[in-house]
Amino acid sequence: MSIEVKKAPLWRRLLPWIIAGGLIAFVASRFPLDQLKEQLALVDAPLFAVSMFGLTLSNFLADTFASLRVYRYVAPALGFRELLIFRGAAYLPAAFNFHAGQAWMAYLVRKRMPTEDAERSAVRVAGAALVSYATFMGGIVALAALSVLASQSFDGWPAKTLLPLTLAGVGYLGVLQLRPRFLAEREFLRPLFEAGPIGHISLMAARLPHLLTLLFGLYVIYAFFGVETPPSQVPVVMSAILLVSAIPITPQGLGTRELAAVSLLGPWAGEGGDAAIVAAGGASAAMTILLQLTLGLAFTPAANRRIAELEAETPESS
Repeated sequence: MSIEVKKAPLWRRLLPWIIAGGLIAFVASRFPLDQLKEQLALVDAPLFAVSMFGLTLSNFLADTFASLRVYRYVAPALGFRELLIFRGAAYLPAAFNFHAGQAWMAYLVRKRMPTEDAERSAVRVAGAALVSYATFMGGIVALAALSVLASQSFDGWPAKTLLPLTLAGVGYLGVLQLRPRFLAEREFLRPLFEAGPIGHISLMAARLPHLLTLLFGLYVIYAFFGVETPPSQVPVVMSAILLVSAIPITPQGLGTRELAAVSLLGPWAGEGGDAAIVAAGGASAAMTILLQLTLGLAFTPAANRRIAELEAETPESS
């Protein structure tokens, strides 16, 4: 049996790309198109491709490790190898649309949930995905806030934005601790309360290798294009860029990341200026999408086989 996921309407699938294109066009309007071509031509393409492959693979493994603990709240029997296959298969739709990737991941994990949870499995796995997203974003905010405190870089929009985000995070943990009945009894939100404040903090700690991989990856990508961020500023600046690009509005954060990067990396862009920053974002996004498509195509047959095995073992849960 093959995996089937209901397709979103065409306009919803195209909208993230339209938004990304509009944002990039806005940023690129600051310089002639020839400058963008020049910056792309200056990069060692083979070395950049190899580096992107290594970064994507590291991100894939670290993300799977962190996600395993989250999804075991709803699927205790889920193993690392299984989730690795499921996560790889989910890269195929996620390369085009974040939400499609999340829906596919939810479908796959549902097949590994206990049969007694069959009727509410879809809601519970969606709740687990919410835990994953909350701890991912919470980890970025916490890392960025700690970086700001350590470097004492209190000027600029990243530091000013982090204060309300940190307060919102503390308030969120407070709600989980208080467990108001009208929220805690909702099936969709139950995994959040099952994890609780301590569980969220533990999951954010488990997510740290993944976040550090992403921060290092951003530094390497921009360094390829001559944007040499001072080591003392890397945690603050790259955390802010990662935070903005993690908002699921456009594919791979394309466009939103460029807006943030141009604002933050301008002083270190060298002769390339904004063109180097935009070129780095566009080239990395293109390579990431290509590599995710490759991983998705490679893992989908294995995911199909595993789903068929699980349905053969427990046909009543299909």
